[in-house]
Formats: sequence, structure tokens, C-alpha cells
Amino acid sequence: MIILFILPFSLLSAQTLQNNKMKSTTTKIFSKDELADHQLKSKTIQDTAKINILRKICREYIDVDNGKLQKYATSMLQISEKINDQSGKADAYNFLGVVEDINTHYIKALEFYEKSLQLAKAAKKTKLIASVSNNIGLLEWKSGNYKEALSTFFSALKSAESIGSDRIQGNISSNIGLVYQDINRSHEALMWQKKALTFRMKDKNDYNLASNYNNLANAYSLVNKPDSVFFYQDKAIDLQKEIEDSYGLGISYLNAGIEHKNIKNYSKAFWYYEKSKSIREEIEDSLGLSFTYLNMAEAYKLTGNLNKAITFGEKALAVSKNIKSNDRIAESSKSLADSYKLSGNLGKAIELQQQYTNYQDKIFNDEMIDKVAFLNIRYETEKKEKELGLAKLKVSKEVLVSKQKNIWLIVLAGLFIVALLVFRNLGIKSRLKQKQLALENDLLQEQNISKAHQQRLEISRDLHDSIGSQLTLMSSTLDSLKKSDKNSGKSEEKISSLSTFVDLSISELRNTLWILNTDEVFLEDLHLKILNFINNASGAKEDIKFTYQFNIKENVKLDSKVAANIFRILQEIINNALKHSGAELIDIEMNQNLNNLNLIISDDGKGFDFQNEKNSSFGLSNIQKRTDELSGTLNLETSAGQGTRYNIVTPLK
Repeated sequence: MIILFILPFSLLSAQTLQNNKMKSTTTKIFSKDELADHQLKSKTIQDTAKINILRKICREYIDVDNGKLQKYATSMLQISEKINDQSGKADAYNFLGVVEDINTHYIKALEFYEKSLQLAKAAKKTKLIASVSNNIGLLEWKSGNYKEALSTFFSALKSAESIGSDRIQGNISSNIGLVYQDINRSHEALMWQKKALTFRMKDKNDYNLASNYNNLANAYSLVNKPDSVFFYQDKAIDLQKEIEDSYGLGISYLNAGIEHKNIKNYSKAFWYYEKSKSIREEIEDSLGLSFTYLNMAEAYKLTGNLNKAITFGEKALAVSKNIKSNDRIAESSKSLADSYKLSGNLGKAIELQQQYTNYQDKIFNDEMIDKVAFLNIRYETEKKEKELGLAKLKVSKEVLVSKQKNIWLIVLAGLFIVALLVFRNLGIKSRLKQKQLALENDLLQEQNISKAHQQRLEISRDLHDSIGSQLTLMSSTLDSLKKSDKNSGKSEEKISSLSTFVDLSISELRNTLWILNTDEVFLEDLHLKILNFINNASGAKEDIKFTYQFNIKENVKLDSKVAANIFRILQEIINNALKHSGAELIDIEMNQNLNNLNLIISDDGKGFDFQNEKNSSFGLSNIQKRTDELSGTLNLETSAGQGTRYNIVTPLK
């Protein structure tokens, strides 16, 4: 939702225009920006007055023009630093945080918000403390830190209550409800949206009130009360029509369409979708259109109109790529893949499914980087606060020592003061110990979170590798099928094998989960798993001959992670050979030597330039990382036209 803060210019602006009129018979009419720039350049206006002018201008451009908001917030910061106006700097940093927040530069936004909050606390600006804390809570929510977000929101709400600001209390209460909605606590979500409505009705800001009606409708949807859902959706739409809020109407019409789709009233759903589409196309709301197009595609798919489902799915994908939104590209690719699959175009479906997987991996990796950086900034902030507390404690101790030297002059008074100071010192140490334990506990929690993220990455990579290998075999079979006689018995066999590979993909997923959930496996189990994979690969590529030799002396136990990495390395190498080498022969040799396992895989293909490929190939990087995890060694021999030979030695224990 776009919130417009439309505030009148200062009386100084009107007086400036009046003076111009009195001096000349020709009056120049300034635009809003020209008037602001004219005032800022004026030498007769004091810097403190310019800061107030910029503060009002910045509020006016929030969610309206991010470029101009950045321009005037930067000017406000420069003037505030020039005259050392702490209040002006606090507001300027908050506005710059909003700029970066809107641009989805969350780490930079957090840095600005933290600076603003520190200055606001020093100046005891309670209203700004509440607003900035609310903005930080929104960042934590977007980063998936729900517990921290709620804690920050409740702290912000306490500050807002102390000054009685209905607008800020309404905003924070609504945000708390949205967090509860995200963590599926529907009754708490509904309760907080009702509280927000109470505040916003007092505040009488129609844009916020319409937004609250929408949030209430969503909350009632979670508790399955359709009558209340449609009641508040209609109120939101009526109010947005009255205030001509086109942006908000695009959201409300889409929400109404989704609710009617959920109850299978498709004719009404399409009516609302068309309304949302028309408005968003008219105001060129590209991000909003990506949601509207995709929901229309899903609705057409449910009604069996696959042609329109594909048309709107392609529109959603195109606009998502145009705005470079990885989330929207991933969702659109997934929906389109399903539509093409239902229409019988398996090639296009596989291509889009792979695109969805690639963008999901990128989103996950980007989120990991942002979350780690976000946590690091919060940790560094807490660390600085702790250091400041320790510095104050050190000063207190020095003062204490000085006082104790003078106490000896008065014996009776000295004994009393010494006892009092010892008691105080013990209290300080106790509080310091409690803070230290709390910080250590926070650090331990962050380490646990980091370990959990690492495990998620490993599981994601294993699932990606296993299912990807089966899709490679399916693709190879399809290529072979294209080249064969369609009326021959072999075509039927290959079509049958495609069905088998689908089953194998499911089996491979189960095998992956079995390995990940098993503490140890036997070497013979790994041997059989590799044989099964080679048989499937040879069936997919009949023009490639496979030879293999296994020399297993003892059926030793392996850690499941060791077994999984050995298998994925072999799987990646063979898949690369199938896709890229053009080989006629692939030879696999596995030898057990004491506590080591030697894996040799070679092909007679075209080879490649290792120096050019080693830094850009994800497959080679993946093989090297898995070998390093096994504490093994990798020796790769290849060159253009000379085939490829991998020699991997890894310990079994």
C-alpha cells in the first residue's frame, strides 16, 4: 500500500510568492520542486528552517517518488551535519533508511535505521524512536526473524503508547497482526488487526483505514469466515474508490478475486481479476501485474482453459523478468511448467521446471547472505553497546577507588561507605555476569541458526543433484527417441523407459532422504547403488558403452555423509560425460585399499580446457567441494580432444 503524507508548505513559501507578486507585475508560478529548491538556495532562510522544510518535503515523497526522497533526505543530512543538528540528522537517517528499504537494500537500510535510532534515543525523541523501531521490525519480518520482529514491534508500541499517537499505534498493531498471520496464529492475527482498526478510525487517515479493511479481510479468511471477508473487502474497495486510490484498488480487486476463486465462484473471480488487471496496466504497476497475471493463469488452469493459462502465465513471467524479481520469476516458471505439462508439451515443462529450480537456489543463497549480514549488523550493534557499558563500568570503578582513598580520613564514616560500595560493586558484577551470559546465549543461538542453515544447504544440494541426474537421463532418452524410427519397437521401449525414469526420480528422492536420515551404510550398499545408476545411464544412452570394475575387499561401514558424497561425485562426473563429452566409452573403476577408496572414471570424449572451465563450471566446483568434505584428493587429466580422466582418493573412515 502507498501511504501519502500530504502536508502544506510553510507560511514562508506563501510569503515568498506574495513578495514576488508585489515587486513585479509578472508573477512566476513555481512547481513544488522548484519552490523547494528556491527556498533551500535562499540566503535569508536560516539552516534550521531549511531542515524543517526538508522534513516536510521528505514526508510528502515517502512511497510517492523514491528518487526525490533520496535527494531531499541527503540535502537534509548535509545541512544537519553542517550545523550539528542532532534531531535533523536522526530524521534524515530515517528517511534514507526508507529509501534503501523501498529499493530492497535491507542491509543498508538497517545501517541507516540504527544510526537514526541511536540519535533519537540520545535526543529522547519518543515519536521518532517508535517510528524507527517499527521500520526495523519490518526489516526483521522481511528477513524471516519473526521472534525478533515481534519483540521490536512491542517495544515500538510501548513508545507510541507513551505519546498517544493513534497513527503509529495503528501501523504497529497492524504489522504485529501480519507477523502472526505469517506464522499461522490466525486468532492473534485477527485480534491485532481489530486493534489496528480502532486506532485508525480515530486517526481518520483513509489510506491507512482502507489498508486495514484489507488486512481484516485476510485475517477473517484464515479463520474461515467468508461473510466477514467479503464485508471488509467491499468496505476497502468503496473507500479506495472514494479517495481515488488506484494502487490500493489493484490490491483489493485481486484479493477479492482470490477469495471467490477459493469458493469456486470462477465467474466472479475473473470479474475481479479483470478489474485488477485494468487498473494495474493503466498505472503501470509492474510488480502488481505479476501477481494479477499469475492468479489469472492459475484460475484458468483450474477451469481447464490451458491456452489462456499459458498466455497469462507467459505474461506473468515476462513482467517478472522485466522488473528483475527472482521471487516472481520462480513462481511464474513453476506455474507455467505445470500448465505446459498438462498441455502435453513436456520439453517446455522440463525447461521451465529447471528455471524454477535455478531461481529457487539463487533466492535461497541470496537470503542466506542477507540474513547473515543482517545478524552480523545486529550483533555488532549489541557488541558496541556492551563495550560502552563496560567503559562506563571502568569509569565507575576508578571513581570508587578514588573515594576509597579518602574514606580512611574518617574511620566511622569510612566503614559505612566501604560496606555500601562493596555491596554496590557486587550488584554491578552480578548484572554484568547476567548480561555476559545473555550475550553468550545469543551467540550460541546464532551458531545453531548458522548450523541449521548449513544443513539446509547440504540437503538442498543433495536433492538438486539426485533429481537433476534423473532429469538428465530422461533428457537423453528423449534425444534418442527423436532420432529413432517412431514405428519401431524401440520407440515404444524408450517411451516406456521414460515412465521408468519418472519412477526412478521418485525412488532417487527416497534414496536421498534415506541416506540423509541414516547414520551409517555399508560399502556394499554403495556398490549396489552405483551399479543401479550405471545401468540406468547405459539404458538412456545406448550409443555409449559402459565398462566397470569393483574391487571390494571388506564390506566396511560408512558414514552416511561419506557415502552420499562419493555417490554424488560419481553421479556428477557421469552426467557431465553424458551431456558434454560426446564419448563412446565410459570406464568406471573402484578399488578398496586398506582404509582408502580409489575411484577412477575416464572417457574417450572430446575433453575440455580445464583452465578456462575450472572457475566457471558449477559441476567441477561441486565435485571439488565434495572431495574436500571427504578430506580426499582429486586429480583431473583432460585437454581438448584427449578425453577426460578423474582419479579420486578418499578415506573411508
